[in-house]
Amino acid sequence: MSLPRRTLGVALLIAVGACLDTAPTGPMSIHLAVQVQNVGSDDRAMLLELAGIDSSATIAGVVAPPGGAYHVFAQLRSSTKWRAIVTGPIADGVIVELVVPKAAAASLYECGPARRASPTSRRHARRDAAPDGAPGTACTGS
Repeated sequence: MSLPRRTLGVALLIAVGACLDTAPTGPMSIHLAVQVQNVGSDDRAMLLELAGIDSSATIAGVVAPPGGAYHVFAQLRSSTKWRAIVTGPIADGVIVELVVPKAAAASLYECGPARRASPTSRRHARRDAAPDGAPGTACTGS
Protein backbone atom coordinates (compact mmCIF):
# COMPACT_ATOMS: atom_id res chain seq x y z
CA MET A 1 0.00 0.00 0.00
CA SER A 2 1.39 3.38 -0.97
CA LEU A 3 1.96 6.23 1.48
CA PRO A 4 -0.82 8.48 0.03
CA ARG A 5 -3.38 5.65 0.38
CA ARG A 6 -2.34 4.96 3.96
CA THR A 7 -2.54 8.65 4.80
CA LEU A 8 -6.00 8.90 3.23
CA GLY A 9 -7.16 5.81 5.15
CA VAL A 10 -5.93 7.18 8.46
CA ALA A 11 -7.52 10.58 7.75
CA LEU A 12 -10.87 8.96 6.94
CA LEU A 13 -10.71 6.82 10.09
CA ILE A 14 -10.03 9.89 12.26
CA ALA A 15 -12.86 11.85 10.59
CA VAL A 16 -15.39 9.04 11.12
CA GLY A 17 -14.29 8.65 14.73
CA ALA A 18 -14.70 12.38 15.37
CA CYS A 19 -18.23 12.32 13.93
CA LEU A 20 -19.24 9.39 16.13
CA ASP A 21 -17.99 11.08 19.33
CA THR A 22 -19.97 14.30 18.81
CA ALA A 23 -23.29 12.80 17.77
CA PRO A 24 -26.01 13.37 20.42
CA THR A 25 -27.46 10.17 21.82
CA GLY A 26 -30.86 11.57 22.79
CA PRO A 27 -32.75 14.68 23.72
CA MET A 28 -30.64 17.38 25.33
CA SER A 29 -33.56 18.86 27.29
CA ILE A 30 -36.73 17.72 29.02
CA HIS A 31 -40.02 19.39 29.90
CA LEU A 32 -41.10 19.88 33.51
CA ALA A 33 -44.84 20.35 33.92
CA VAL A 34 -46.08 23.25 36.05
CA GLN A 35 -49.39 22.30 37.66
CA VAL A 36 -51.86 24.54 39.48
CA GLN A 37 -54.39 23.61 42.15
CA ASN A 38 -57.33 25.41 43.79
CA VAL A 39 -57.94 27.90 40.97
CA GLY A 40 -61.23 29.77 40.82
CA SER A 41 -63.87 28.66 38.36
CA ASP A 42 -63.88 32.07 36.67
CA ASP A 43 -60.10 32.65 36.49
CA ARG A 44 -58.99 33.63 32.98
CA ALA A 45 -55.34 34.69 33.41
CA MET A 46 -52.38 34.06 35.69
CA LEU A 47 -48.94 35.63 35.96
CA LEU A 48 -46.33 33.06 36.98
CA GLU A 49 -42.82 33.47 38.37
CA LEU A 50 -40.62 30.51 37.34
CA ALA A 51 -37.09 30.25 38.74
CA GLY A 52 -34.19 27.90 39.29
CA ILE A 53 -32.94 27.83 42.89
CA ASP A 54 -29.27 28.17 41.91
CA SER A 55 -27.17 29.18 38.90
CA SER A 56 -26.99 25.60 37.56
CA ALA A 57 -30.81 25.35 37.34
CA THR A 58 -31.16 27.04 33.97
CA ILE A 59 -34.44 27.33 32.07
CA ALA A 60 -34.25 27.28 28.27
CA GLY A 61 -37.89 28.18 27.69
CA VAL A 62 -41.50 28.17 28.83
CA VAL A 63 -44.11 26.60 26.55
CA ALA A 64 -47.80 25.74 26.58
CA PRO A 65 -48.60 22.07 27.18
CA PRO A 66 -49.46 20.07 24.06
CA GLY A 67 -53.16 20.10 23.21
CA GLY A 68 -53.89 22.75 25.82
CA ALA A 69 -56.35 25.59 25.62
CA TYR A 70 -53.90 28.15 27.01
CA HIS A 71 -51.98 30.99 25.41
CA VAL A 72 -48.59 31.51 27.02
CA PHE A 73 -46.61 34.74 26.84
CA ALA A 74 -43.16 34.21 28.37
CA GLN A 75 -40.41 36.69 29.22
CA LEU A 76 -36.80 35.74 29.93
CA ARG A 77 -35.54 37.59 33.04
CA SER A 78 -32.21 35.72 33.40
CA SER A 79 -30.86 32.26 32.57
CA THR A 80 -32.63 30.91 35.67
CA LYS A 81 -35.72 33.13 35.86
CA TRP A 82 -38.78 33.55 33.62
CA ARG A 83 -42.16 35.21 33.91
CA ALA A 84 -45.15 33.87 32.04
CA ILE A 85 -48.68 35.09 31.51
CA VAL A 86 -51.13 32.26 30.90
CA THR A 87 -54.53 33.14 29.46
CA GLY A 88 -57.57 30.99 28.87
CA PRO A 89 -60.03 29.18 31.10
CA ILE A 90 -57.54 28.35 33.90
CA ALA A 91 -58.29 24.99 35.52
CA ASP A 92 -56.48 22.64 37.91
CA GLY A 93 -53.70 20.73 36.15
CA VAL A 94 -50.74 21.49 33.88
CA ILE A 95 -50.73 25.06 32.55
CA VAL A 96 -47.14 25.47 31.26
CA GLU A 97 -44.00 23.42 30.79
CA LEU A 98 -40.42 24.46 31.54
CA VAL A 99 -37.76 23.42 29.03
CA VAL A 100 -34.72 22.48 31.16
CA PRO A 101 -31.45 20.53 30.70
CA LYS A 102 -31.84 16.76 30.53
CA ALA A 103 -30.14 16.12 33.89
CA ALA A 104 -32.30 18.64 35.79
CA ALA A 105 -34.54 17.60 38.68
CA ALA A 106 -37.88 19.21 39.47
CA SER A 107 -36.63 20.03 42.98
CA LEU A 108 -34.24 22.62 41.46
CA TYR A 109 -37.12 24.86 40.33
CA GLU A 110 -39.64 27.10 42.06
CA CYS A 111 -42.91 27.94 40.38
CA GLY A 112 -45.48 30.26 41.83
CA PRO A 113 -48.33 32.55 40.92
CA ALA A 114 -47.38 36.20 40.97
CA ARG A 115 -50.82 37.60 40.17
CA ARG A 116 -54.23 36.35 39.22
CA ALA A 117 -56.91 38.23 37.27
CA SER A 118 -60.60 37.42 37.54
CA PRO A 119 -63.79 39.08 36.28
CA THR A 120 -64.10 40.94 39.60
CA SER A 121 -60.62 42.43 39.25
CA ARG A 122 -60.46 43.33 35.57
CA ARG A 123 -58.87 46.72 36.07
CA HIS A 124 -56.44 45.80 38.84
CA ALA A 125 -54.82 42.40 39.18
CA ARG A 126 -54.37 41.62 42.85
CA ARG A 127 -51.27 40.17 44.45
CA ASP A 128 -51.73 36.64 45.82
CA ALA A 129 -50.38 36.25 49.34
CA ALA A 130 -51.17 32.50 49.35
CA PRO A 131 -54.03 32.51 51.90
CA ASP A 132 -56.10 29.36 52.41
CA GLY A 133 -57.72 28.41 49.13
CA ALA A 134 -55.25 30.42 47.01
CA PRO A 135 -53.86 28.72 43.92
CA GLY A 136 -50.82 26.55 44.49
CA THR A 137 -48.27 25.41 41.91
CA ALA A 138 -45.84 22.52 41.61
CA CYS A 139 -43.12 21.57 39.12
CA THR A 140 -43.12 17.91 38.13
CA GLY A 141 -41.16 15.92 35.56
CA SER A 142 -42.90 14.79 32.41
